[in-house]
Amino acid sequence: MKKIIIIVITGLLLVGGTLYAANGDLIVNGKVGIGTTNPGNKLDISGGSGTGAKISIGQTTQSEGSTIQNAGTYNIGRSYFSSSWDDNFSISTFDDSPNPNWTIGIGNGDGGWSGNKYIFMNAVGNIGIGTNNPIGKLDVNGQIAIEQKNFGGNAGLLIKGNSPTNNWPNMGFSLVNSASADIIAAIIGGQIVSNTQGSEAMDLIFYTANNGSPLERMRIQSGGGVNVLGTVYSNGTALTSDSKFKMNLQRINDPIDKVINLRGISYEWKRAEFKEKNLPEGRHYGVIAQEIEKVLPEVVSTGPDGTKAVAYSEIIPVLIEAIKEHQKAIENQQKRIEQLEKNR
Repeated sequence: MKKIIIIVITGLLLVGGTLYAANGDLIVNGKVGIGTTNPGNKLDISGGSGTGAKISIGQTTQSEGSTIQNAGTYNIGRSYFSSSWDDNFSISTFDDSPNPNWTIGIGNGDGGWSGNKYIFMNAVGNIGIGTNNPIGKLDVNGQIAIEQKNFGGNAGLLIKGNSPTNNWPNMGFSLVNSASADIIAAIIGGQIVSNTQGSEAMDLIFYTANNGSPLERMRIQSGGGVNVLGTVYSNGTALTSDSKFKMNLQRINDPIDKVINLRGISYEWKRAEFKEKNLPEGRHYGVIAQEIEKVLPEVVSTGPDGTKAVAYSEIIPVLIEAIKEHQKAIENQQKRIEQLEKNR
């Protein structure tokens, strides 16, 4: 017993309620309480009331060193791991309302509590960068820069979708309207055509809102076709027509007969009935696809929804040959007239 007491006195020194250990390791088999005489865990620290740090590692003041604190405004608690209380990096968990709503923040100041919130995660798992009120799974207040490295992929930003019937990948653009409501005003989305291995296909669709909900305005089909619902304005267009790409060249037979069987009309679009098509106003000139299909089926195509369209530019060669044939007929007729006049 004396030997044990001597060892304890030799290894520990109690001064003014503080326990000091001599040089070497301090091993305690049991529970240690600091600020409590009834520790419930291996290390139980009770700091009492107040807002001071409960564990401080490093310097003797909060202005420097690392701090773990449990002294929340509403007795919920906060924890800090910081290199500087005021100016540098810190991580904290805290509650910022009378109703517990645990969050994790990374920022300057007191760990995102009252300083700048660089990264913030709230109780439902939403993450904010530059904001402490994230409204989505990732809410960024500021500019995002994506630099694509040579990692073997084809996209710096990847938006996934996995089903032809739902979960299409898309990206939305919103505006705040006059009623301070956040409204989705434009969308770029991928419509999955097939997710079968080896035959994967997707259309890319652009939606914009004019009077309410966004409507489809342009579609780039997986096969390369482009559908535009609206008027296309351009300073000029050029269609590929190089001879090196063409084969099986044939004359256009009976061009005059074909033109005679075509019907040109003036018309107005059914805008009220087909609002989603964004059809233009006013009177227009053109043809009817179903009528053209009976004469020149090659210039008529049918879209995925069954709507028929006419390649107007492909009618031009028929008109060219019809004019030439008509001109030849006029010239032959003129020659006969001249010959008849000579024979009088």
